[in-house]
Amino acid sequence: WPRYHFAGGGAQAAWVRAPYANWEPGTGAAAHVTRFVALAPVGNAHGGKWLHALNLVPMGRMDAAKLTEQPEGTTRNPYEGEHVHLPAAPQPEAGLPPMPPFP
Repeated sequence: WPRYHFAGGGAQAAWVRAPYANWEPGTGAAAHVTRFVALAPVGNAHGGKWLHALNLVPMGRMDAAKLTEQPEGTTRNPYEGEHVHLPAAPQPEAGLPPMPPFP
């Protein structure tokens, strides 16, 4: 599970989601939260934030209590559960070989 999830270039505005848990909040499971940051395209016409600086401490150097802390406003993981419906993988066009599996 990543501590930060970045996406960029898809919208004209930057967006930061509330941190989400990689487990059900309040269960006491030893896991960390993930923070999602969406960045606008570089030089966008709306002046949306396209650069985000971080001062990261490697997880191996963090105190376990600090690492597993749930900030106020932490939500459930949006990628887990029955509410997630992923689209079917696109089929290769006729005559093209299928994509090899990701190693």
